[in-house]
Amino acid sequence: MGPMHADPEADPEPAGRTLRALWIAVGVLLVALGMLGALLPVLPTTPFLLLAAACFARGSPRLLARLQAHPTFGPAVRGWREQRALPRRARRPALLLVVVSFALSIVAVELHLVRALLFVVGVGLFVFLARLPVIDADAV
Repeated sequence: MGPMHADPEADPEPAGRTLRALWIAVGVLLVALGMLGALLPVLPTTPFLLLAAACFARGSPRLLARLQAHPTFGPAVRGWREQRALPRRARRPALLLVVVSFALSIVAVELHLVRALLFVVGVGLFVFLARLPVIDADAV
């Protein structure tokens, strides 16, 4: 018999396999939403792809590598994972989406405490996104 080669993605424990499968399933769903976002102007692409990359990092290094190697989506994912930076073309739509979605939510909610909480979280998210460095996607 030849030497046994361990599969780095194989997890002998059932709980570990279930958790890996869950990370992979959520990652695939997020990639699908990101691809849909590339076609629909109201749905963002980059946040879904970054979340998918985080899921694949926990569930399947092979799928993470494939996502990072993708000619269209890979540069944004690599830019975030390597430099914690957003593609220049993704920042403005992300900021606009935060403003619009939180403003609509604040208008739709009647409780003043919830409105205040939404406002604080929205401003915090806006500031966080606005302060992130940007990169040209081609530079990654």
